[in-house]
Amino acid sequence: MNKVLPILLLFLLTTVIGCKKKDVTTEATKEEVFNDPNWIQIKVPNAGEINAVAGSIDDTLLITTRTKALFTTNKGTTWQESKNFSGTVPGLLVVKDTIYALIASGSDAKYEKTFASLSQYYTLNKGVSWNNSAYQNLYKSTQIGISTSKDGSVFKLNYHTGADKNGKGNSNVLQTIITRTDRSGNPQSFIYPTKRQPLNLFIDKQDRLYIPTSGGYFTDAGVLYASSVSDPAYIYVSKKAVSN
Repeated sequence: MNKVLPILLLFLLTTVIGCKKKDVTTEATKEEVFNDPNWIQIKVPNAGEINAVAGSIDDTLLITTRTKALFTTNKGTTWQESKNFSGTVPGLLVVKDTIYALIASGSDAKYEKTFASLSQYYTLNKGVSWNNSAYQNLYKSTQIGISTSKDGSVFKLNYHTGADKNGKGNSNVLQTIITRTDRSGNPQSFIYPTKRQPLNLFIDKQDRLYIPTSGGYFTDAGVLYASSVSDPAYIYVSKKAVSN
């Protein structure tokens, strides 16, 4: 009996370990497979949402989440935190070699335009380190959710609230739509990933469009289900320049 007991325990332990490995593998297979000929998907773990983007995937890509600044130098394979703002940073303003973190937001009277302002912090090395802005630089601002390509095409977020697909509610957060118009204001065809909620737009020096999104999802009724701070968030990057 003494010899049988250790063998039995070893068998049970091996079985438990094998089951755990199987469960992990099963969970891994649930990860969304993204395969689009025109877009790259970059995952940011534990971000919750991505509010602003600056830089480039070819060099250093800087983002702001709900409260933090993160950067990557390897196309999103790994991320490093460089600043905890202890609050939301809805916008990043690029002025030559300086990037300002804008910590306040507001809308116009008709809620058609959203702005980020109050540039309390800035970086001279693409987000690796941060400095406090001097008084004369504190009040910079920019409209968010809009970006213009080299050919004059304007990409814009169009925010939506109201009733869901079943006609219920009047202030539900619905999916934000991205539109594209040419320099004369004429609508242009534009296809982009639609499963997530876009939060901002950015075009890099290579004229590629970046769409930072929320980690939340939409219910069957079309209402946004907000993400938690531990949820991954995603950035979609056009593989080619968006100018015609």
